[in-house]
Amino acid sequence: MRYLSEEQTEVATITEDDISAGTLVVTSSTTEDVVTKLIGTWKSDYAAGDDNKIILRHNVNTYGIREREINFFIYNIFELVVKSSTFWLIRLSNIWKHIQFTTFLDNLAIETFDTVKFDFNETYIASTDINGIVLSTNYDSDEKSIEVECWLPVKLGTMTKYNFAEPHDISVTLLFPTQDEIDSGAAGGDGPGKDAEGGLEFSSIFKRETGYVARNTRKERGERIQGRDYGEERPSDLDDTKPSPAISQMDVGYGDEPSFDYTYKDYSFEPTIDEPDYDWSYVFPGVIVSKINEISYNVNVYMYGLGGEPSPKTVKQLQISSGAEIPIGTWVPVMYNRWTEIVDGESEEKSEFTMQVPVWL
Repeated sequence: MRYLSEEQTEVATITEDDISAGTLVVTSSTTEDVVTKLIGTWKSDYAAGDDNKIILRHNVNTYGIREREINFFIYNIFELVVKSSTFWLIRLSNIWKHIQFTTFLDNLAIETFDTVKFDFNETYIASTDINGIVLSTNYDSDEKSIEVECWLPVKLGTMTKYNFAEPHDISVTLLFPTQDEIDSGAAGGDGPGKDAEGGLEFSSIFKRETGYVARNTRKERGERIQGRDYGEERPSDLDDTKPSPAISQMDVGYGDEPSFDYTYKDYSFEPTIDEPDYDWSYVFPGVIVSKINEISYNVNVYMYGLGGEPSPKTVKQLQISSGAEIPIGTWVPVMYNRWTEIVDGESEEKSEFTMQVPVWL
């Protein structure tokens, strides 16, 4: 395993003497592989349906829209998705120098993803010594030689290492994109609203510094404005703090759980009226006395309050399994319903008592 953001210690140093004559070729990654619009998808938790998305852009004005979607399924924290998306945007949206050469058996131990140092007398690839990452090795047993291709952290057309190619331990003062990239139009997209101001920034406590804040706030402070689709402003790992998932939690109880007595109390309330003033429906407390049939029960209904005398009523249970029976003494809410029907041209007042206790159907 290699952490690609961190420059590893080189396993070998390559000089002109280590390269077979006439085999050194300086080439580059291809424009066909360039990605200028990176869509990072992720979920804060797997109870959610649709994926969250962040969209970052770079070098759109040079190569046009070249889109790729990456599912960051290992993360459920927004800031980590932004950071990883920014790293891959940098790697995928630029053309990088490659070097190909044939070397000898004393470098047989070099493997893919190893770091090697290039210490040339001439400035073939950079103005100073530079480390590269091995992309491939091919051992030719007939010629007793090894063909090697390496990726270099140097953008095509430049001669120095690009700071954000391996940003793990670069200075936290270095900001991505660079001011030159912003001025040239390489940063972000090129569509309508690119320069819109307002609360467009990512909200983050990932960085020790302010990180992403509203454009108008930073503008008032005279600070740099970070576009919404630019990516992580400080790709360095040195000022990172561990973020927390965007969830909340709270205690659901404090101290000892209270105890409850659910048995019937002998209330002594006095009725406030002589007769109920029925309208169309009421709900009264009642207690099961006996079962009549599968759906009907004898119930003492307290129509005058718990302090009054109960009225025996036949009450229909609305839903119940055919083999189930509500225990005698069970308290139930009893609904009194009254309505008018037209029978042979005459109005006839009708009523019924119903109840519904929680049961398995």
